Amino acid sequence: MLVSKLKEEVMGALKNKPKDWRDGQFVFNYIDKYYGVARMVQFKDNIDCFYDDKYIDSFIEHCANYIV
Repeated sequence: MLVSKLKEEVMGALKNKPKDWRDGQFVFNYIDKYYGVARMVQFKDNIDCFYDDKYIDSFIEHCANYIV
């Protein structure tokens, strides 16, 4: 999947995230739910935006590489 397509999709969905969730938490859970590659990036690539929002862009880029 193209990084730009995934980023556009996730950022569009981010507008409707639960108010008590951080952005990175939402991005991680969204990608995990719809694509199932979040944990692969978390453990294989050691990139995790769940607890640290500064990794969102990198996380999305790596996830896009795993999505066919």
